[in-house]
Amino acid sequence: MRHSQRSPLSHLALSQFGKSFGDLIKAKTTITLWDDVILKTIFEAIMWFGRTKQDYVNFERSARAAYYFIKQGNQANPREIARLFYSIVNEIVPAFNDCRQAANEAERVAASDADAKIRKYLDYYKVMYEGIVPYVYAPVCYAFSIAKHITDKDFIPGADGKLNLYAIDKMGKALVYKENRLSIGLNGHIRNAYVHESYKILDGARVELCDINRYRPKKSWGPEIWTLEQLVILCDQLWVNILGVICALVIYDINNRSVAEKHGWVPPMKCAALRENEISTTVEYVADEFGFYFKKLDLLPEGVSIVLTAKPKGIDQESKLTLGGENVVTLIKIPIWYEERRIIDQLVSMLYQLTPYFALQSGVRVSVLSLADKRLGILVTNFRTISGLRLENNRPETIDKIRHLFTIDTLKEHTTFIEKKGTPKYMGTVPVKTKDQKRRTSG
Repeated sequence: MRHSQRSPLSHLALSQFGKSFGDLIKAKTTITLWDDVILKTIFEAIMWFGRTKQDYVNFERSARAAYYFIKQGNQANPREIARLFYSIVNEIVPAFNDCRQAANEAERVAASDADAKIRKYLDYYKVMYEGIVPYVYAPVCYAFSIAKHITDKDFIPGADGKLNLYAIDKMGKALVYKENRLSIGLNGHIRNAYVHESYKILDGARVELCDINRYRPKKSWGPEIWTLEQLVILCDQLWVNILGVICALVIYDINNRSVAEKHGWVPPMKCAALRENEISTTVEYVADEFGFYFKKLDLLPEGVSIVLTAKPKGIDQESKLTLGGENVVTLIKIPIWYEERRIIDQLVSMLYQLTPYFALQSGVRVSVLSLADKRLGILVTNFRTISGLRLENNRPETIDKIRHLFTIDTLKEHTTFIEKKGTPKYMGTVPVKTKDQKRRTSG
């Protein structure tokens, strides 16, 4: 998702994350680009307009429960948990995007076409059940089995990193309490009925579903009649739970990535190969964070060429954000100010963030322009040089010591401005009338 297309809710993501889960985060941690993108994406999804307070409560409970299981297994065998997590980490974003695409397709179908809408929601459920759940639940269930000394093979993910979802049911039986947060929204019978075409759409926005076990007839399920509304609720229950589990994985990553890399349990994280438009989106996202407007990117045989524009100073002010909710409107003010930074300092940090997306031998040429399209300077280097810097900070005195390592550096002392955001201030809520209340009042 392009940064310019992100909702204002992304401004609240890290603040809300810290407010909800700060007690789970270790003192010395680093939030990487991957963590930042994932957190902003899942918090946009769970805080989106129309969501209820209970949705967020369920999300937080699932995240805490999942992280508890990961933490317990990590204490027993941190190497194995790290190995599994970093083997599936690159599958999360594509699977997440597939889920959102399936959800959007289901939501776009007109309510009047109930038959098509039922099929689309069944397909959305299948995409979640098969595409993302086996990946994001795998580290949690595997960690649970390690902590509980369970040797059942269903708890061991396959070579592709996917979990056999029978482990979720078996996990519930091993818990000392009744509720298994990971099982919320999971119904394998619904998925099986759809995949094996054992369903029949009825009048009245209903569908009859059967899960037939040809080998063990007594284990067959159904027929059951579900309404479209019930399917929508089931899909959303699973989606909220998935968001919670992903949040737990981010907390794990923030707390353990540096330790895993330091001990050599996993190689430094590399992102999955991206297409040119995906790389452009990533570079645009990172460039915006470091004080640049993205202008152009070209992939060349020897590397990548990037053109950026330095940002001007904006107006220091409080940005107002109004959120709708259940019968209330919440007003939030976010302090915004601008700080002047040297372009070279910002570029070095920006390129360091981008190293996982490129081969170390790839060359990189960055041209920086003014708003009037006047060239301010260029930086030519390669990602191996950037990766090897190991800088503790990007202060001018630190960067000046290594500028001689770059092939070309004509950026001199030119500067750009970065936007800084303070802690969101919750100014209170105002009750609003529902449609029914307005109708009764006008009547």
